[in-house]
Amino acid sequence: QRLDAAKQALDAALRLAPDDPAVLVARGRYYYHGFRDYTQAITDFNRALALAPSNADAHTFIGAIHRRLGDFEEALSNQIKGFELDPGNAVLASEIGGTYRALKDLANAQAWFERSLELSPELVDGYSNLAYTIYLRTGRTEAALAVLDRGARFVDPGLLLYGWADLEYQAGRYAAALEHATAIPEDDLSLNDLPKTLWVGILYDHMGQADSARHYLNLAQEELAQRAAELVNYTSVAHIYTWLGLIYAYQARESKALEASAKADELLPLSKDAFDGVNIQRRRAEILTVLGQYDEALDILADLLGRPGQFVINELVYKREWEPLRSHPRYGELVVKYGLED
Repeated sequence: QRLDAAKQALDAALRLAPDDPAVLVARGRYYYHGFRDYTQAITDFNRALALAPSNADAHTFIGAIHRRLGDFEEALSNQIKGFELDPGNAVLASEIGGTYRALKDLANAQAWFERSLELSPELVDGYSNLAYTIYLRTGRTEAALAVLDRGARFVDPGLLLYGWADLEYQAGRYAAALEHATAIPEDDLSLNDLPKTLWVGILYDHMGQADSARHYLNLAQEELAQRAAELVNYTSVAHIYTWLGLIYAYQARESKALEASAKADELLPLSKDAFDGVNIQRRRAEILTVLGQYDEALDILADLLGRPGQFVINELVYKREWEPLRSHPRYGELVVKYGLED
């Protein structure tokens, strides 16, 4: 319904002003966000630039499309051009940080996330991105937690709970992670549709409390299955299927886990989205790791390490979910081949 209403408004605007760059950018966003029709969207953005070369939004969205297509250098060039035209845009500064992270340049990613917060101390994602990047660079949870503590002075601390929970989990402080996870509001789906019940279930599993883990994983499974049936946005549904796959893996339901993971890959393959698709592949590898299929997991991670995208060797070295892989001979080979990124 919202897409229909947007289309009607755009058609009316185009009848009145067919060569208005703002209208062309709006139509490009409609095709980009609504349908992932990159060809039509970039046609509108380029037409807007032909009429108004200093249109920052057109440069920014052309960059976003190139990032989805896996052309990260071209994406960065357009995003930086957009920022030069709109130097107060904190969200764009954070997006540039994300592109640098996809280029495996963590130092520049950190600098741009810092810049985004200098421009807007109320930018929630800026704190989450900065904290995670610092953790990836250093492996130090305390330095990353300090960023979130700083953020709590400027934004609602409840919006940072996922980050606190994850970093405490990475540090092996499961009770502290559980305290943060249980405080997450029930309707908070900010992290790629991850429900708090899944987080809580995983933490209880690591704490050896099988009954509590089973209870919360069952709740998460019911919630996600219902949401997958209701949603039509295939990006959100793809993430939901990866979480379902992870639940099934923790429940030792191998065939269901692999089926859900394959469905997520079908909905959002790297060929369709080279940026967000990495998260689908990363969790596919995590599902295989939980199932004990280490060679298959390392096949996926080796592929991600060998291409641009938001997976770096530092994550394999530092993050707790990959701990079972570290005794595998191929783990050491990957560390030697890629070395820690900065």
